[in-house]
Amino acid sequence: MKRSSMKILVVDLQSYWREHIAEILRSAGHQILTQDNYIEALQLTKDKISWDLVLLGCARVTQEERMLIASLIARQQSVIVLSIVLSLQDLRSLFLQGTLDVTDKTYHPAEILAIVDRAQAQLINRDRPWALARKGALG
Repeated sequence: MKRSSMKILVVDLQSYWREHIAEILRSAGHQILTQDNYIEALQLTKDKISWDLVLLGCARVTQEERMLIASLIARQQSVIVLSIVLSLQDLRSLFLQGTLDVTDKTYHPAEILAIVDRAQAQLINRDRPWALARKGALG
């Protein structure tokens, strides 16, 4: 799939990971804004700024992060959670909440780009369900 530019918000408390991921995505041609504060990230969405994708990096999913995810999803933002340690109950809960994906937090450029590429394909197909039907993905 040909990669097109996306507007991506990268949110994480760890500055090294946040900036590393931002640089990888910028190098791939994406428009990136980083945020190290959940309250400010939420304010960005309240200010009518729309993102193609929000990458939320966290160790464990705290109540504060759940509130941010719920607020982002309520504003029609596509969220991917990248985490170090999640229980099966947390994974299930995040998918039921409406996250686009939940995956391991990684530092490898190829893995980060693959995560974004998969998200981009999901978003395109979500907006065009007939494309999935043509491929035989729908019953």
